[in-house]
Amino acid sequence: MAKANKGMAKRPWQDITREVQDYRNASIGRVQPSLPRLPNNLPASVIGIPNEVLGREEVQITQASPEDLILKLATGNLTAIAVTRAFLRRAALAQNLVSSPHLPLGLHPQ
Repeated sequence: MAKANKGMAKRPWQDITREVQDYRNASIGRVQPSLPRLPNNLPASVIGIPNEVLGREEVQITQASPEDLILKLATGNLTAIAVTRAFLRRAALAQNLVSSPHLPLGLHPQ
């Protein structure tokens, strides 16, 4: 691990956190097609949200086994772009869910 430079001014952790969150939000915002807004009142279990938000094909792709995906890619039944887009959208949705401002008090990182 590199030694910290004693001559560098330390930035408050809140500034660093805000910068990282802004970068994350901008990255998620570039996912196409864009994701819809999450409802204000999320259920206690959000496990079913992907089935409500993502398209049927995206859910099937992201729930498929690696062997099934390889077979479908090799036979041309799926494209690498479709698989990549499905996983990017599901990951962006998951990130939105875990960093939602609608999480119960005490569970949302400050």
